[in-house]
Amino acid sequence: AYGHKILTGRKKQFHTNRQLNGISGFPSRKESKYDAFGTGHSSTSISACLGMAMAAQLQNKTKEHVAIIGDASIVSGMAMEALNHLGATQTDMLVILNDNEIGIDPSVGALKNAFAKAHASQETLSQFFEALGIQYFGPIDGHDLSVLLKTLGKLKKHPGPKLLHVLTTKGKGLKQAEENQV
Repeated sequence: AYGHKILTGRKKQFHTNRQLNGISGFPSRKESKYDAFGTGHSSTSISACLGMAMAAQLQNKTKEHVAIIGDASIVSGMAMEALNHLGATQTDMLVILNDNEIGIDPSVGALKNAFAKAHASQETLSQFFEALGIQYFGPIDGHDLSVLLKTLGKLKKHPGPKLLHVLTTKGKGLKQAEENQV
C-alpha cells in the first residue's frame, strides 16, 4: 500500500504515515478516491480483488483485476481462503506474489521454505497453486522492468486465475533499507 499511496498523490504527506492525524498505513476510502477498498490487514488483497472481479463478471464488464500480496502475507488464513475461492470460480484475475523473503520480520514456515526452494526450481510452487486451480508463472526478477512488463503483457492474454511469482529485494536501491530490512 505504501508505493500505491506515493503514486496516488500522498508523497508529501507520507512522513505522517501511521501517526496521529497522519495518513493511514493501509488503503482508506476516506483518504483517497484511488483506494478502492479500506482494510486493516495485509492479507485482504486477494479476497477484495476477487470480489471486484466477480462483480465485474456478473455485470459483463471487461476489466483487468490484479491483486498484489507479499510472501509473508499470502500464508495467512484470509489469503489462503481467497486463493481457494479464486481457483474454484475460474475468475479471470492475476495475483502478483512479491517474494522478498521478509514481511515486518523475516518470513517463516512451510510455505516460506517452499518459496526458497522455488528460487532454484518452480516445480513445488507450480504444483501447489495449480492444485488450487490457479495457473502459476515464475519466478521472475521483479526488479527487471523489461522482463516484468513483457510477462504482464503475456499474462493479460491468459484467461482465468493466475499467479505471477516475482522475486525482489526489500528496500532495493535504498542502502539503509537493504542493510537493515527489518
